Amino acid sequence: CFNISGAQFRAPGSYPAPAFDPSTNRLYVAYTDIVNGKAQILLTFANVSDIAKWSTPAIVAPASGDRINVELSVEPSSGRLDMMTNDRSYSGNALFDVSYITSGDGGQTWTTTRVTKSSWDPAAYGVPCSSCANGIRPFIGDYDGIVSLPGAAVMAWTGPGKTYGTYPTNLEVYFGAVSP
Repeated sequence: CFNISGAQFRAPGSYPAPAFDPSTNRLYVAYTDIVNGKAQILLTFANVSDIAKWSTPAIVAPASGDRINVELSVEPSSGRLDMMTNDRSYSGNALFDVSYITSGDGGQTWTTTRVTKSSWDPAAYGVPCSSCANGIRPFIGDYDGIVSLPGAAVMAWTGPGKTYGTYPTNLEVYFGAVSP
């Protein structure tokens, strides 16, 4: 875990997200790190025939806000790279949205699409915590995931909801699909 600007919340932040591309025999790893004061996604890869030799990590689709909790998947027949991330680029680096980021050329170019319809404050929601100041322990990102299909990328993530529980412990699971 690491701290990013703004309110206090817990997030996994910088864990590695690996994915294998059978069309190129590459193992890709995406992760988040602080670059010039912002949490950015980095991508590196190695050919499975020389797994000790990794590419220089490159920033994926540079953003104006923090991007954390990256998840990575590869569509096996085309090699299309698909990522999802919690993204603060749509709100002046204040609130979170989910973004879909894709590349059809091995990471040379990227396209970013906002998936969520509205932004939310991850510091305002969480799990009950009797020893915490607001009665909650804010956290996000633990249950995010993405799967690449030939015509779409399918995602799941947690965010605030209205169906179960009461504010501020009403985190729910959301699903979305994006066509590349």
